[in-house]
Amino acid sequence: MEKHNRRRFIGNLALGAAAGKMAPTALVAENLASPGKPIGAATQGIVAWDTATPTRPGYDVLYCFEFGNGFQTNTPGFQPVSRVYRNSRYLWISEIRDTTRGEESDPLLRNSAQGTEGEFWVGMDDGDYDVTLIMVDSKQAHGPFAIYLQDQAVDPNVVTSPGHVLARTFSTKVTQGRLKLRLRAETGKDFVLNRMIIQGPPGKTAQRIFAGAPLDYLPTVEEVLAEGNTDSRSALREYCDWLLTRRLPNGFIGDAARPGPHTHYYWYTSAYPIRTLLAGYDLFRTAAYLDAVVNILDKLVEEQLPNGAWQQVFRDKPTREMSSTETDEILKHRWVNTADIGSIVTALAVSCSYVSAARKQAYIAAAQRYCDNWAATWQLPSGAFSNGLEGGVPMRDAYSVATGTEAAAFAAVYAICRDPKYLQRAQRAAEFLLDNWQTDGRPICYQDPSANMGTKYVQPVTQFGDVLYYHDGILFVYHQSSDPRFREKVRKVYGWHINGEQGLLNNLQNNPWWPLQDTWDNSKSAGMPQVLLAYRRMVKDAAVERAVGLMRKFLCTPKFSQRIGVMVDHPDLPWGGDSLQSWAGCAVAATGFGGMSLAEMIKPGMMYLSA
Repeated sequence: MEKHNRRRFIGNLALGAAAGKMAPTALVAENLASPGKPIGAATQGIVAWDTATPTRPGYDVLYCFEFGNGFQTNTPGFQPVSRVYRNSRYLWISEIRDTTRGEESDPLLRNSAQGTEGEFWVGMDDGDYDVTLIMVDSKQAHGPFAIYLQDQAVDPNVVTSPGHVLARTFSTKVTQGRLKLRLRAETGKDFVLNRMIIQGPPGKTAQRIFAGAPLDYLPTVEEVLAEGNTDSRSALREYCDWLLTRRLPNGFIGDAARPGPHTHYYWYTSAYPIRTLLAGYDLFRTAAYLDAVVNILDKLVEEQLPNGAWQQVFRDKPTREMSSTETDEILKHRWVNTADIGSIVTALAVSCSYVSAARKQAYIAAAQRYCDNWAATWQLPSGAFSNGLEGGVPMRDAYSVATGTEAAAFAAVYAICRDPKYLQRAQRAAEFLLDNWQTDGRPICYQDPSANMGTKYVQPVTQFGDVLYYHDGILFVYHQSSDPRFREKVRKVYGWHINGEQGLLNNLQNNPWWPLQDTWDNSKSAGMPQVLLAYRRMVKDAAVERAVGLMRKFLCTPKFSQRIGVMVDHPDLPWGGDSLQSWAGCAVAATGFGGMSLAEMIKPGMMYLSA
């Protein structure tokens, strides 16, 4: 993995010849002269790379963006950009749709941003630039839609047809340090955008648009060693106190999301903050931590559906106050998925170690009802779990994230009731994950159809937005199981995952943390030290010991940990400081994940009910 210049923008953004990146070939310029050509030689021209000339003499290729699902493999030289905030130098300021054509092998055809209206900003030095937009969808037509640069319409009537590449180059002048691209479709239509290439005079640099955003580069090892704090207990207390400040008036503790006109409160975003608050209560006996937890978990129990399932989101309305028509509508049209709910059921089960006897009885009954009547029906013969219902549609294929969260849920339920049937299901799920791991350190991801057409792929270890959930399940089972064969399998696979050629340590390189990504992956990375902590107790490894020491300092020092979203307050942004287009969009979850890592540093095993 490329080592980044820490004083420049972090991420693999192409910086033209000055940064050793490739520029588009002359075939690109040829294709730009036509409104659209069928996929074939022209497409090969767009995706081919060498050191050919830019659009005009004296210009360099400065920045190359590839839009769409951030979990996909991108074209070398292009910076992947999803709808989720990555840093303050470039971002979507509106909710768009990441689209993947999973059957396509060419990233140009596979990944795109789509929507009815979207606005993308890039921090740029003032001056003149050429902006090339590349648009194609192998499956469907898009438009009519208009393209605006710097609030001026540059093409008012864009229409794409299936399987045809459309490329447009426009000249524009940037003022006030911000290049603005806006796409607006006619009513009932949508736009498509695959790539954006910015060319201009040599030496132009990416500018931070928002001075108040966390820094978008990692501190050096030397900085962390010299300035980092090591007091895990004080840091965990600070995390817990901050989480209390993020409670909403309805009691919800988690990150809000606005995928449309309504705000959604997803249960999974509250699961890990809840577990951190429970750890804080365990260590400090601060009643406010437990009070906040039981307030929201009482509502969770009240929202359990008659069949034992839960809806994906917090409704703030007890099921007993709903009609059968309303509950039927949820099962027919809403998400009642295992991946999200497995995480909150795990938190519900963990809380049983701390709540009153009456609450414990109610919580255990609800968790068992979920496992027995609902979740178990989605476990496949392989041991994997599918994702339950998505919009009322049953999912029938293995989904790795659901397998991880359900492994944790069943193991947690076993820990509180000791019925071996729960551990058996949990271990089957964990073994499915372990059996799908490569010796180079990378897991094989069985993806959800909504993200990648259900296509499985070898997953980079830094895709923490998925990988952390695998580990939560594996580690919960590991802490609860006494099966020597299973425990040895965990030790072997963790050795690959940490020390393999594509593993965690090689991706860490000589840095105190893994490469910064978007807020989604960054937030989950805060929980990844738990993997190193667990392995450290299995095997003596000097490199792991060193990494754990650096990560302790990183997490205990706010000016460092804020760079991955920990304890980041919501900024005042017109599009929502708590949205996924904000650096605080995953801050509550990040603080929860980081708190779990700190708790494991303080009291090993406590996050998995084995301390």
